[in-house]
Amino acid sequence: MDLSQFGSNIKLKWLDFNIYQNEIIGLRRKIFVESQGISENALQDERDFDGFHLGAFDSDELISIISIYVYKPTDKLVEKWELPIINDKLIIRLTKRAELPSYKGSRLAEFIATYAWKAIVDIVKPQCACLSLLVEHKKLSLYYTSFGFKYHKEIISETENLTIFIQDENQIRNSYLKIRQYVDVLYAYLKITPPSLVNYLEINDEHNVLDKDNIKHENVYLEKLSFKDELPRLLGQARLLQIAQDEIIKTVNIPVTEGQFLDIGCGPGVYAASLSKNPRYEKFKFTGVDISPEMISYAKLSYRNIAWHQRDVYETGFEDNTFDIVHSSFLFIHLLTPEIAIKEIYRILKKGGILYVVDVNDATFMGPNIISRMIQKHSQFYEGDRKILNILPELAQRNLFKYIDNKHITVNNLGSEDNPERIGNILKLGKVTLWAMFSFINQRKDIQEYYQKAEKFYFSNDCEISIQIQTQIFEKL
Repeated sequence: MDLSQFGSNIKLKWLDFNIYQNEIIGLRRKIFVESQGISENALQDERDFDGFHLGAFDSDELISIISIYVYKPTDKLVEKWELPIINDKLIIRLTKRAELPSYKGSRLAEFIATYAWKAIVDIVKPQCACLSLLVEHKKLSLYYTSFGFKYHKEIISETENLTIFIQDENQIRNSYLKIRQYVDVLYAYLKITPPSLVNYLEINDEHNVLDKDNIKHENVYLEKLSFKDELPRLLGQARLLQIAQDEIIKTVNIPVTEGQFLDIGCGPGVYAASLSKNPRYEKFKFTGVDISPEMISYAKLSYRNIAWHQRDVYETGFEDNTFDIVHSSFLFIHLLTPEIAIKEIYRILKKGGILYVVDVNDATFMGPNIISRMIQKHSQFYEGDRKILNILPELAQRNLFKYIDNKHITVNNLGSEDNPERIGNILKLGKVTLWAMFSFINQRKDIQEYYQKAEKFYFSNDCEISIQIQTQIFEKL
């Protein structure tokens, strides 16, 4: 079924059960009771009022729904189902997935289920995920096991006959990358924009489910890489970024000529130090922030004229309305929850302040298939999102930023090793120099096979490769 036959009226929305109780119960009744003959006991759960419900509407009619409940390790259901608890993190339960028969085959329900799972996992960081299937739904077991759920136990009583499936923390991590890719595919197919769970939590004052401690300590970039091995590549990358950005900086409309400048995710500080010497920013006071203590230690020793802090993008510790410019380079591709970062940046920017983002976009890579496959595999396995710039404007705009500019430079391997050359929007590097920018991929064991085959091909053939470094600029409204 092609969902486009239903027109462009389908919208996804996180639903407050207090407001949408009639619509949610009504859809459940149509599917569970009237269509499947299940008892009315299945219509409502005691956790509905504080649960998370992702629904799809066609015009004003609710047509598809899934509910997710969040439990503490001490809650009765955890003991009743004998869920494996090893720490004090939360547990999530997926349940009551329902969809009108006329929409079956559209893949809408799949999109809702996988997106809801990913959105909850992003912010809750649960130690366990679980679901229960009634006898009538047992055929769905193959579907859920394909996403990493494992059979746990049977619950048989006078009122229910359930099969319980679970994911432990390791299985959740393993499933995350697969489900994220699935969500991306369905998003491209259905062309329906999913709603922000972060915004829903903020509006409904539900911040208690956010695992801020886990989120703010995440470092998916350095977690599997060696700082010692990465430092030379980062130093080289910073110098090339300076060449790439010099002309762009001249054309950006910065509303102020002096003030407070924050480089967030500053790494070893090389690029921030070079920016502080740029005539455009010479009257700004510079601050640099990075989550890595090794990066900040290097920056403090090397560039003493800048205030360096070991902090993270999700909770910077700065006062509201502190900075005139917040700059980030090669940061957003490493974030699991970029929308929380955008909200924090919005908070610390002054009104009219500028968010200046520079990142690589793997979606723009051009080259032989064997190298493209390496890039694609890394994007699939990497916990961050190396195509984040495709959706960053949407994330920023729904968080009260105005999208004011978009520029790019294409980096290729058609230059000399000793003399990088910029011609218009093209930056020509030597063959070895550009390949060195991909060397971090070889440090990840799950991608090494693809990297080594691509590297062997690359240096054995005369081939051109290129990728875009994109600049996106936003203003705080």
